[in-house]
Formats: sequence, structure tokens, C-alpha cells
Amino acid sequence: MRLLSLDIENVRSYSSARVAFPPGVTLFEGDIGSGKSSLLYAIEFALFGLGDLKAEHVLRHGARHGFVALEAEINGRQYVFRRTLERKKTVQQGEACIIEDGVSRSYAPSEMKPAVLKILGFNEPPSPKSTSEIYRYAVFTPQEEMKLVLSLKDDERLQTIRKALRVEEYKTAQDNAKTLLQDVRRSEDRLEGALEDAESLDKEKAEIEAKITSWKNETKKLGDAAKCASDAFVVADNAFSAISKERERLLVLKNEAQSLERAIEEKKKAAKQCADDAVRVEREIAEKKARAQAKPPSKKSADLRAEADALRKELMEASGGASALEMKARESDKLAKAGKCPTCGQPTGGDFAKHAEHALKEAAAKREVAAHLEAKEKTLRAELDAAVAAENEYRRAQEIAKEIADKEAFLAQLRERASKAETELPGLEQKLKDAHASMKGADAVFADYAALETARKKADACRMDAERLLAGARASLESLVERLSSLAEKIAGKAAERKMLAKVVAVRSWLEEYFAPSLASIEAHVLASYNADFNALFAKWFALLVEEGELDVSVDESFTPQVVQNGFEQDVSALSGGEKTAVALAYRLALNALVRRECASLKTNLLILDEPTDGFSREQIYRMRDVFDELKSEQVILVSHERELEAFSDKIFRITKKAGESVVEAA
Repeated sequence: MRLLSLDIENVRSYSSARVAFPPGVTLFEGDIGSGKSSLLYAIEFALFGLGDLKAEHVLRHGARHGFVALEAEINGRQYVFRRTLERKKTVQQGEACIIEDGVSRSYAPSEMKPAVLKILGFNEPPSPKSTSEIYRYAVFTPQEEMKLVLSLKDDERLQTIRKALRVEEYKTAQDNAKTLLQDVRRSEDRLEGALEDAESLDKEKAEIEAKITSWKNETKKLGDAAKCASDAFVVADNAFSAISKERERLLVLKNEAQSLERAIEEKKKAAKQCADDAVRVEREIAEKKARAQAKPPSKKSADLRAEADALRKELMEASGGASALEMKARESDKLAKAGKCPTCGQPTGGDFAKHAEHALKEAAAKREVAAHLEAKEKTLRAELDAAVAAENEYRRAQEIAKEIADKEAFLAQLRERASKAETELPGLEQKLKDAHASMKGADAVFADYAALETARKKADACRMDAERLLAGARASLESLVERLSSLAEKIAGKAAERKMLAKVVAVRSWLEEYFAPSLASIEAHVLASYNADFNALFAKWFALLVEEGELDVSVDESFTPQVVQNGFEQDVSALSGGEKTAVALAYRLALNALVRRECASLKTNLLILDEPTDGFSREQIYRMRDVFDELKSEQVILVSHERELEAFSDKIFRITKKAGESVVEAA
């Protein structure tokens, strides 16, 4: 892989920048904090996405949009890898694309990394939340991670080597084999535990089979006993049914006899009651006939009342006329005595006195007539009262006559009832006699009924007991059969578990004795091969970086750096800053060489170094020329604040920061 150009906009401290990468050694020089490493992170972001970076730390502060476009040549083909960032509620990756030989293809952010890994030929998991391990080990290691390899624990360092050289599959396979072996052992323990009761199940099966045979015999005996009890109950039930029918017949006759006795008694009472009532009614009729002899009056009360009313009218008219004449006489007499009229003032003379006298005579005559009429009316009123009393007496006599007729009819009914009762009594008495004759022997039947009922109840109780015992025996037998079936299934399961245990034991033996040791042996052989090559490369690069004869370095079987000074082993932590950087850089270059050898897309040996000379003396910095010459890399990108590196750089870019914005300028 060879980088051709980088375009960025609103990335970290850059608002906009474009860099063209020539072959050879390219130096990005600038003060600390000027934005040199940001270009390296932009390259990594274009290829693999954010990884362990946060989007907020990549997009320039305050910017709404940003992008990175990296142009590279890989295996003879040209590609442009473009990614974008957008600020919404939070900063997120936007659309991404890959342009291959002028043809663009869009990707979702999470889909682009697998495509890039495929183009690069990096055989590693395409997790979007992590960086490319091959890229970090073989191409670019950030400054802060350069010396990390020196402080790692042995097992952590060895695992790092495994990942870098892509041989962690052996360790993964061993770990998986251990996990599988644990699962297999647990399965073996589980199966052995499950088979602990196999012998007891066989014993229980034999015991249940013996019980089943015993219960079958017992069930047959109880079945015979139940049949005998059932037959005995049928006989007792038939006898009881027959006597029950006879008892029912006798009870019907008994009820009929009782009904007849009540009917005869009632008939006798009715006949006597009718006779008594007839005597009473005859007496009442005789009494009423004496009161029913009255005759109607000779003159009706209505006619007499009309005559009396007419007389009263005449009497009132006569009395009224007399009163009027008397008043007229008094007025005439008064006027005659006054001598003149008080109204008109005319003189009154002897005529008025005559008129008064004449009026008094006429009034006296009318009074006589009125007295005569009053006497006549009194007589007529007496006749009217007598006529009314006679009419009432006559009307009551008629009512009594009707009552007599009703009582005579009732008397006839009483005599008819009494006669009927006397006639029916002989028949009822004969029926009663016949009923008593039919009930002969009833006491014996009732006694037999009680005895047979008791016998039937006993027979039924025996039958129920026998059936209950039989049902219990059958239930026990059925339960045993079900238990035997369940045991048979369990025993069959145990047989299958025995076969499975044999297979599990075989798998466990194979894993323990063959597979796991083989994996360990293969990994040890592969790592030993890499270790020899790594040792040679590590010593070679270190020798180029330090004064010959002062220090010697190597790695042990776990790739742990070993430092020897004047024949004595020296702890890495006791080295100077420049010496530590030399050890770390030599270690990194050796690892780069091995990884490049395993990855086809890295044959051109692209190398990106971030502050590789931190802590170097001036002499060590000048030794970097020998390193670059020995690398024979087609493209090396350096980020450093050391101006001494300009002397052996093919292209120099100076990075400055003005008003918080980084600017790239070709030197």
C-alpha cells in the first residue's frame, strides 16, 4: 500500500487541508501541539472509521460537517476512501464511499471497514468499534503506544505478538479447547452422576415386577369374590323386589280400607245430620206459616196519600185567602179611622168602613172552610198510616211465604240425602269387608319385608366392599404397571446415557491427550520460528540505533525484551529515555518486518512513525539515516519536532497553528 493524497475538512484543528504524499521519506515537522499527529489519525479514520476515537474529538469544534478523503494505491489499483462527520444532536458518522478506479460505491459507516479490510487483505475481525490491529502493528503506532510494549506483562506481550503475527488462532483454539474440555468434563460428571442410580433402578424394576405378579393373583381372587358377592346381591335384590311388590299391594289395600272406614263414618254422620236438620226445618216452617196469613188493605196507601196532599193544598189556599182578607180589613179600617189617605191625601169615608166589614165576613167564611178541611185531612192521614202498616204486613207475609217455600225445598233435599246415605252404606260396608278379607296375612308379609330388606342391605354392603377392594387392587396394579413403564423409560435413558458417557470419555481423552497438546506444540513451533527471525531483526535494528558494544538486546521465548550491558542483564526500566525509545523502535521495526512479510498488501513496506526519536541524542537521530536506508521502504511518513531529520527526508511539510487552526505548508 502507498499513500497518494489526503484531503480533510473540519477535522480536529484543521478547517481545510490537502497533502500529496510522494514516495520516499516524508517529514511532517512542527511544534508540539501544532496538529502533526492529527494527520495520522485522519489517515486511520479514512481507512477504518472511528475505532476507539470519539466522533466529538475528530470533528472540528463548532463545525456542522467534516470529511476525510484518502487516496492510495493498493496492489496496483487506485482507491479513494472517503468518510464524513455530521453534527446533529451528537456528532455521528455520515455517508461513506470507496472510489475504485473512478467507480464510486456508497457504504454505511459500519459496512465500510469490512470492505477496506478485504481490499487490504487484512485477516482480522471487522469490528467498527476497534482499530485495525494489523495496521497498528505493521504500519502506524501512535506515539503514546510506542513504548507500551516494554511495560506489558509477559502473557499480555505474547498475546500482542500473537495478534500482530496472526497466530492468535492457535491460542484461541487452545482456549476454546480448554473451554470445550471443561464442558466435556462437566458432561462426563453429569452423566456419571446420572448413572449412579442405574443399579438401584434395575433392582427396583425387579421388585415391581414381583409385586405386579402378586397383585395380579390378588386381583383375580378379589374379582372372584366380587362376582360371588354380586350374585348374592342379585338373589337378595330379586327376593326383596318380589316382597316389595306384595307389600305395595297390601299397603294400597290398607289405604283403601282406611278410606272406606272414613267414608262409612262420614255417611252415618251425614244421615244423622240430615235427620236432625229436617226436624229443625219442619219446626221453622210451621212457625212461619202462622205468620204468613196477612191480607192486602182495601185502599192503597198511594191513593190515600194523593187525597191527603190534595186536601192539604185546599187547606193552604183557604188559610191563605182568610189571612189576606183579614189584612185587607185591617187596612181599610185604619184608613177609615184616619179620615184621609196618607199617600194621596184624599178623604176616606164610610166606604172604607164597609169594605173592612165585608172583608172580615169573607175571611170568617174561609176560616170555617179551612177548619173543615183540616179535620178531614186528619182523618185521611190516619187512614193513610193504617194502609201503610197493612201494606208492610202483607209484604212481610209474602217474604215469609217465599222462605217457607225455600225451606220446604231444602227439607226435600235433606230427606233425599239421608235416603241416599242409607242406601250407600251397605255397599261401602261390603267393600270394607272384602278389603279386610284380601289383607289376610299382611302382618307376615310386612315382617318378611323387613327381614329381606336387612338381608339386601347386607348383601349390597358385601358387594360394595368386594368391589372397593377389587378397585383398590386394580388401581395398585395399574400404578405399578405405570411405574414399571416409567422405570423402563428411565432404564432405557440410562442405557443411552451410558453410550453417551462412552463417547464423552472418548472425546475428553482425545482433547486431553492429542488435540490440546498438538495445538500447544504447533503454536510453540510457529512462535519459535517467528522468535528466531524476530530476534535477528530486533538485534539488527537496535544495533543501528545505539553505539556498538554498549548494549545488546534479544527476546526470550515470550518475546520479552532482554537487555545486556557489559555482560550483565539490565532492566529495561533502568535505561535512559533515548535507550528506551531505541528498544521500542527496534522492537516496532522488527514486528513491522514480520507482519509485512505475512500481508501481501504491505509488501511495499509503508511505514508511519509518530515521534520515533523521542529522547534520542543528536547522534542517535543521525543514525536514523542508516535505519531508513536499511528499511528500503518505498514510503516512510515521519511526524516529528526534530529538525535534524530534515537532512535525510525527501519531502518536508511544516505544520503551524495560527489562531487555533492548523496549517500545512510544503517546505
